[in-house]
Amino acid sequence: MRARLSVIVTCRNGQAHLGACAAALFEAVQLGLLRELILADGGSSDDTPLIAEELGAEVVSASGGRGAWAARGAEAAQGDWLLFLPVESIPEPGWAEAVIAHLGESAPAVFAPETGGLTGSLRRMLGGVAPERGLLIRAGDYARAGGLSDVERPERALLRALGAKPKVLEARLSRRAERVAAT
Repeated sequence: MRARLSVIVTCRNGQAHLGACAAALFEAVQLGLLRELILADGGSSDDTPLIAEELGAEVVSASGGRGAWAARGAEAAQGDWLLFLPVESIPEPGWAEAVIAHLGESAPAVFAPETGGLTGSLRRMLGGVAPERGLLIRAGDYARAGGLSDVERPERALLRALGAKPKVLEARLSRRAERVAAT
């Protein structure tokens, strides 16, 4: 399989989470899925851009909010599929296989809701998903919908523009890097 996935990690001052995020993404490298890693930086004043470059990521910068950062990352992306992740959303083991299984479908995808804690319980009760935690979308669909804009919850706005209900992947994201470091 030709590497098809561009991962766009959005952050500002994310050096505390970047190592754990990058380590979790290595699973996609091992499976030949990851084409490129792009750090979309929103003006970090810490060493985030330097660390990202040392990890082999392409670093792009943008002002504004997270939607603007992600849009700038998408402009640089060359993959057939785009995965938008905030730096503190750490893919749990098995995520890359879930993405590979989804590549034959056309719908965008999000990660399964957290199972623990108040946030996870509330999200399950409401039947909601959180595309702002991680959104997988075909590059062509992203472009057709006009891309991400710098609005509150830009991923939800993108899904509305597509008129698409995302599929929920059988994979989860940890919200904090400490959870991954403990395993």
